[in-house]
Amino acid sequence: MRTEDQNPKYLRTVQDSDFVKPRNSQFKCKFEQLESGLEVFLISSDLLNSTSVNLVVRVGSANEGWEIDGLAHFLEHSLFLGTEKFPGSNEFGKFVRTHGGFTNASTDALMTHYSFSISNQFLEPALERFCEFFKCPLFSQEYLQNEINIVESEFLSKTNSYYTLLEHVFKQIADDTHIYSKFFYGNSKTLKNYPEENGISLRERTIRFYKDYYGSKNMALLIISSLSLDDLSGLASRYFSHVRSCSKTAPKPESLSLKPELPYSGMLKRL
Repeated sequence: MRTEDQNPKYLRTVQDSDFVKPRNSQFKCKFEQLESGLEVFLISSDLLNSTSVNLVVRVGSANEGWEIDGLAHFLEHSLFLGTEKFPGSNEFGKFVRTHGGFTNASTDALMTHYSFSISNQFLEPALERFCEFFKCPLFSQEYLQNEINIVESEFLSKTNSYYTLLEHVFKQIADDTHIYSKFFYGNSKTLKNYPEENGISLRERTIRFYKDYYGSKNMALLIISSLSLDDLSGLASRYFSHVRSCSKTAPKPESLSLKPELPYSGMLKRL
């Protein structure tokens, strides 16, 4: 297994002995911040029989702006459509499933989460494919319509759930100048009809959002495995040291609203 980067450099590291853990913990831990700013958390234990990889981008639906509802969720889907190095649509997902693993991704208001699990022997080629999501995705136009259809299908499957209905009520009563009032999920109306009717390129807006926020300083990587911390550190450095930078830092949650007037604020000013 090739795990060594040529010259790995770190902004800071935290060794296992510096972690506060239960006395009988059988997990070894390490934290590294790569020179690019990417934070890496590594956990190793002989109790595990496979490897789990998670990458969080600290932006989500609340960061997509007010124009295209569901843009952040659509971007999450779009990264699976191929990269320059592995151009096949969902090539990464197919590779992982072929070797007994699984993939998952989700978009929340303030973060987007990508994860997969696979046996140790296939971890390195899986990481080689996964890291390309955050370097050179293609956003292939030929596959975008199919992803819109998938988002629409997901949306329709959730419309009658209790949680979705409750969330809709909360959004209806929220201040319409606050980002929470937006429709985060997206569907064919917001991702296809609205852009076409207003002369907007969904692909260009998706790429712009990606370039703005999908960069190493807005990301954290977690790898949990039975492999040694040294092996995991080498893999993380090899495949994620050159994750692209981005032009914007993830904004703080309090900056995302249009500064709505809080209830009774006028009264407070008079007191």
